[in-house]
Amino acid sequence: MAKRAKPPSQFPATVACGVCGITPRMLDYWVTTGVIEPTKVFESEYEGRAPKKRRAYHLFDFDTLVKIKIVKDLRDAGVSLQRIRYAIETLRKK
Repeated sequence: MAKRAKPPSQFPATVACGVCGITPRMLDYWVTTGVIEPTKVFESEYEGRAPKKRRAYHLFDFDTLVKIKIVKDLRDAGVSLQRIRYAIETLRKK
């Protein structure tokens, strides 16, 4: 019997956005404002046309993908990001 490949335990931001139906800009804003916390952050040097730049990359686990989807659904339902942030902070304290 062939072994199945182990599914990834962490997903890059592009996958998280695609799965949850949000834009990378939305996810970046939610991470910057503390609504969503990435599972892992690492920096890499980016060498494009300009000189080398430091760039942060975020990885998200499955539980965080679920949180992202919940935040998106609440936003779609008209709940303000301020209320969502308050609810998340309250749940984190418990």
